[in-house]
Amino acid sequence: MVRAAVVTRPGSVEIRQFEAIRPRDDDAVLAVESAGVCGTDYHLFNGEIDAPLPLVLGHEIVGRIARIGPAAAERWDVTTGDRVAVAIRMAECGNAL
Repeated sequence: MVRAAVVTRPGSVEIRQFEAIRPRDDDAVLAVESAGVCGTDYHLFNGEIDAPLPLVLGHEIVGRIARIGPAAAERWDVTTGDRVAVAIRMAECGNAL
């Protein structure tokens, strides 16, 4: 099981548990150590931006790889236990903006 802070309605956050997923061949699962809160997150939390709820905020993430598929490990040259930072925006082709 994993935990996440979930916005359930504007101005309200609950800690919820979810079943951990298994990564596919080109995916990874991170054990998040730190997540930044950006301006968009602030406005989403306050209900100033229309978004479906419930919602887990935070896309500025640093963590350790908990599980990783073989294609992702090869593409990014990382392995289980490595500390990584996630690119905050990705283009559809997978290249960082």
